[in-house]
Amino acid sequence: MTSIKKRKKLWFILLPVAVVLIAAGVVLWLVLGQRAPTGPFAILRDQNTNEIVSCKLQQGIDLNTRPALPWDFYQLELPEGWQHEVDAAQSANRLSDIYEDHYLDEQLKEIVFLQSPAFLDWELFRPGARWDIPQQLQEVWFGDRQLMYGKGENEDGETTLLYWVQGNSLLYLRYSGDVEINRMLELVTLVEETPTRQPIYSNLTLHRAIVMPGELLIVKQSNGTGGNPPLPEETDSWDAPAFASVPAGYTLSSEEEGDPENADLTWSWEYQSQQGDALLLSCTLGSANFFTDLNPSDPKAFHGIPRSQLGDSSLVQDGQVNGSPALLYLGEEESSIGWVVGIFTVELRSKAPMTAEELIALAQTVA
Repeated sequence: MTSIKKRKKLWFILLPVAVVLIAAGVVLWLVLGQRAPTGPFAILRDQNTNEIVSCKLQQGIDLNTRPALPWDFYQLELPEGWQHEVDAAQSANRLSDIYEDHYLDEQLKEIVFLQSPAFLDWELFRPGARWDIPQQLQEVWFGDRQLMYGKGENEDGETTLLYWVQGNSLLYLRYSGDVEINRMLELVTLVEETPTRQPIYSNLTLHRAIVMPGELLIVKQSNGTGGNPPLPEETDSWDAPAFASVPAGYTLSSEEEGDPENADLTWSWEYQSQQGDALLLSCTLGSANFFTDLNPSDPKAFHGIPRSQLGDSSLVQDGQVNGSPALLYLGEEESSIGWVVGIFTVELRSKAPMTAEELIALAQTVA
């Protein structure tokens, strides 16, 4: 009888201990047995400060095996009161490997939404034309999605940045000012999960410069063309218009061949006369600007209309080339004419003095 009582007493002592040990084992399994989720970004930290010093894509598309465009195109549902200032759909086509939207929020702060292919080993700290170099970068998990949150600087001051991968795309938001992470995550939820957005196509048309009134010169639109023509799938249809033969009195001095598959959309031919006057024919696939300064540091280059005079509409005349509307600029040192041929914006520039009639007659030999 005494032995049975001792066994019962021992059992009541050991039972709580066993429960504690089992619970501890479960906790250890949850902590040590579960691996941290693996996201698309590989992060390298400073051993002393734990700051992020490198961040690149460890999951993505190999540049050597990239699929054909067009690329996935995601829609951002606009919050109430926002304005869509730059619509990527207005310029997107089958050559686009980056889409760029600009918005203004209810307080008129700018938000930029960029989309590009998620290429393997793409580096967030690499300087780029459209991507800010992040500072104070932090890793953030939003559900099972890894995001990189940080700060940046541009000509307007501090910006807030957010990067994440969705499908085969690297998505990026840049918000003007110092924005809390929760506000940025709210925007992530407004991006559709499955891309459904499509380009908006339109024919190329001419437009004149628009300069905003005020003390500061703000050019809202330059002289040139606008529109987004659909590109034929057969690249043979992309042959740029050109002179059938070298213009009389000139010799070909240089030629540059466009390569649309590698984002080079401009073909150009430069000619020289016996008097040393230059003649330049350029053809751009899609929209382009006219009468621009090609090289400010070179006095022999084409400089077009000075920026300070872009608001002077009298400097630009209307004309026609083979029945198509054209814009002409007859300056003291150069003359230029721009027009549309199908899916191309064409511009002919001359250093030799020419009347409007002479310039149009020469332009009409381009086909």
